[in-house]
Amino acid sequence: MAEKNRETPFHARLYKIGVNRAVDVPAKISESFGGGGFIPVQGSIEGIPIASTLVPRGNGRHRLFVHSRIWNRLKIEKGDFVEVLLTRGGAPKEPAIPEDLAVALRMTKGAAEAYHRVTSALRREFINWIDNAKQPETRAHRIQKGLPVLMARGRKRMQRLNQSGPTAKK
Repeated sequence: MAEKNRETPFHARLYKIGVNRAVDVPAKISESFGGGGFIPVQGSIEGIPIASTLVPRGNGRHRLFVHSRIWNRLKIEKGDFVEVLLTRGGAPKEPAIPEDLAVALRMTKGAAEAYHRVTSALRREFINWIDNAKQPETRAHRIQKGLPVLMARGRKRMQRLNQSGPTAKK
C-alpha cells in the first residue's frame, strides 16, 4: 500500500454523468488513500489545482468529479484523457453546532448519530441553511423540518458505505 500523502499521478478518460464530468480513480489509488467512503483530496488535473472529494462508486472504487471551470478551460469533453495528480487531503473543517441545533440533536432520538454519519459538507450546508434564517421562528421551523431529512440522509449514506465493499468504513 502506498503512503497516504504521496502524490499519485494517473491518466483517465473523462466521462459524463448527466451534466457532470468525472474520471474513475484506479483501484490501487483508492486503496492507497484508505478506500471506503468519501475521501478528501488535493492535486491537479492537467496542471490546474483542485481540492475535491473522491466519491465512492462501489467495490472500494471511487470517482472524481471534474468541475466545469476545469473542463471548459482545458476545452476537453467526454472521451478525452486527462492527467490527474492526487494527494490525500486533510480532514474537512467541522462547522460549529449552534446551540438550538445542539439541543434538537440531543432531544431527537437518533439525530446526533445521523448528524455525524453525513458528510461534513452536508453538515456545513445544513448549518448554513439554519443560520441564514432571519427570524427565530424560521430557524426553529428549519431545524424541525430538516432533522428528519438529515436523519434519512445519514441512513442512506451508511447503506451506501456498507455496499461499497470490504474496504468500506462501518
